[in-house]
Amino acid sequence: ADVRVAVIGLDNMEAATMTTIENVTDLCFRDPVEEFKSIYPEMKSKADVIVLMIHDGNTDKEFGLTKLLEAIQSWNPDAVDAVVGGHTHFVNQENKGGVPITQSGANGERFGRINLIFDMKTKKVVRNK
Repeated sequence: ADVRVAVIGLDNMEAATMTTIENVTDLCFRDPVEEFKSIYPEMKSKADVIVLMIHDGNTDKEFGLTKLLEAIQSWNPDAVDAVVGGHTHFVNQENKGGVPITQSGANGERFGRINLIFDMKTKKVVRNK
C-alpha cells in the first residue's frame, strides 16, 4: 500500500555478559538510546512507520522496555510507532504515549499482534486508534 516500514533492532546491554563470550566477541554493545538517535534520521528519511524490535522487556517488577521507550520519547515523542519486546519471557500488551507495545512470551509459543492505522494523507500512524 506504498507505506514504508523500518524495523530497528536494539539489543539489551546486558547481553554481552549474559551469554557465552564466543557468541558476542565480534559485537560492539552501545547505549541503545544513543544508537537509536544516531540511526533515526536516516531511517525516518526512508520509512513512514518505525517499529522497534527490542531484546528487552517488562516483567511484573522490572520495566526495562518501558524505560527504553520513555527515554526515546523524551528525545522525540513521535520517533517510534510500535514496539515488539522480548527477553523476559513475559506476555503483555501495553501502550505508552500512544505507542503500542507487545511481548509474546518465549520460544514461539504465542503470537503477538499490533494493529496500526496509517493515514495516507498525513503519512502518519493515527495514535488514538
